[in-house]
Amino acid sequence: NTQASYLLIVSYIQKKEFAKAESQIKTSLEKTPDDPGLYNLLAIVEKLNGHNDKVMAAYQKALQLDKNYIPA
Repeated sequence: NTQASYLLIVSYIQKKEFAKAESQIKTSLEKTPDDPGLYNLLAIVEKLNGHNDKVMAAYQKALQLDKNYIPA
């Protein structure tokens, strides 16, 4: 369930459990690789982890999937 995955990911982010959040995002992307919201969350986690080189790639992937995706 996509909504449940989102809630779990956000919960991990709020608890600063970024490795768990990233793992859940990647698991969710295996099931729904065309979900721009997951790439947006990945960009947030990458930024919080200090992986600035990966942030733009994740945002760009979200926009590639949906050019009107406002959060990215």
